[in-house]
Amino acid sequence: MSKRVQLEYRAGPARDYIVSFMPGIHAPQLPFTLNLRLGGATQVDIVLVIVERKVRGVVDRLRQGFGEIRRGSRDGVPANWPSESHILRIAAAVSGHAEIASDIPRLIGDDQYGNPDERLKLFMNHLDGGMNLSRPVDIDYYQILSRVPADVLPTTLRILGFLIFHHPNKLSVDDDAKFLNIDRVTFRQSLQNLHSVISIPPVEKSNTTPLRVCNASFSDFLKDPNRSGRFYLNEQAVKYDFILQYLHWIEDDDGPPFIEILVGCLVGDVWDCCCELSDDIVGRLESFNFSCMTSAHIGWLCYFGSFLQRLHSLGSVRSKSLITVIREHTQEHPSISKWIQLEYETCDPRKYIASFIPDVGTPKFPFILNLRLGKAAYAYISLKVIEW
Repeated sequence: MSKRVQLEYRAGPARDYIVSFMPGIHAPQLPFTLNLRLGGATQVDIVLVIVERKVRGVVDRLRQGFGEIRRGSRDGVPANWPSESHILRIAAAVSGHAEIASDIPRLIGDDQYGNPDERLKLFMNHLDGGMNLSRPVDIDYYQILSRVPADVLPTTLRILGFLIFHHPNKLSVDDDAKFLNIDRVTFRQSLQNLHSVISIPPVEKSNTTPLRVCNASFSDFLKDPNRSGRFYLNEQAVKYDFILQYLHWIEDDDGPPFIEILVGCLVGDVWDCCCELSDDIVGRLESFNFSCMTSAHIGWLCYFGSFLQRLHSLGSVRSKSLITVIREHTQEHPSISKWIQLEYETCDPRKYIASFIPDVGTPKFPFILNLRLGKAAYAYISLKVIEW
């Protein structure tokens, strides 16, 4: 009967050491367990846990930090907590940055996060899911967002997406909730664990004071999928949600002052985002009631003019069904009772007009470009194109 001995070996470089035993192995993940048997009649089984030599300082700091948690814990953490495999897994992930190793036990053992063993399990799940430990602050952000209940998290991320990508300072907390169509109680509950990263005004100031991100690094964290993992904010998805909400408010305009606030703050971003015209956006525009539109909803013409040009230039069957050039000599033109009169300045008006009417020749300025927007309920745009 053989004896069994477990040893830790700090090799440098560790992968070369492993390959010397197992030439066919490709990119072994550290820490790596190598099972060896020594001897003839009397045998010894060696379980060799191989880590990089540079991880040694990290392992020592982790053991020290977790030891302090065990001694100070009120939750009865076992004497053998955490397992040696967990310590080695964390040590390999931080790539030898000893200062980060000190932060990890501090966060896991923080009283505000609850039971240390549960926090460690959650931390290891995040680590297995690709959490990046190269920036110590990311550990804090990951822990903060992990405290948001799973059923609340989608709403929390939706609010954060609007705040980070499209939020103007003129919108108050109540305006944000109304724009995103979230009731005020739910809106606040979705942010209640984020006071350390988001400046949230008290309830009595909700109608006058905006939300604010406390540190730009939190925004950077959420924008980078390699850092934020499951908390990543996909900018395209945020843009789509943003456009849907603005179009909703045009169709469901409850009058000033809210729609005026939206136009003044957001409309440039809306038409700029619409220029990307994904299939999802085109699909929403197909069902949109363009007849609700007025010149007040259009806002900044530099963006709206680009949107019209982009919509017409796509050339697909779906996009062409949404925008039509109305020639002055057609029978339809004089019967239209409602026109939205706009004036669009561009540095190359001839090129702009030719993108709608290729055979326009040499247009005389100002040139009136008549357009019909929509698939069922139309908006009629009379666009006076002039040189900037």
